[in-house]
Amino acid sequence: MSPRPAPQVSIRPTEAAPTPAGKALGRPFYLLWLGESAFDCGAALMGFALGVWVFEQTGSAEQFILTVLASTVPALLLTPVAGTLADRLDRRMVIAVCDLGAALLVIGLATLYALGR
Repeated sequence: MSPRPAPQVSIRPTEAAPTPAGKALGRPFYLLWLGESAFDCGAALMGFALGVWVFEQTGSAEQFILTVLASTVPALLLTPVAGTLADRLDRRMVIAVCDLGAALLVIGLATLYALGR
């Protein structure tokens, strides 16, 4: 019996070569991340500023604390549910709907402020 020839092995890669961590995410991700970070920072500052405005209007530390709690507690309570929904739904749609809802709330607050309420 003669020995069998060795099978031919292709050296060509079947997948793209791995890229460095920074290159894999790309520019659109960083733009989205920067925009969302600025949006979140602005929302936190607006919640605090609303508390300060309430304190200036009423002079009550209790009203200030209640206002700050009203702007932070819903986020704490809804985070687990929102995380589960975000995992199951289209992430782009979730981001768009959340940003739209936040923008509508800001417009509502600005309208109430303009009307003196």
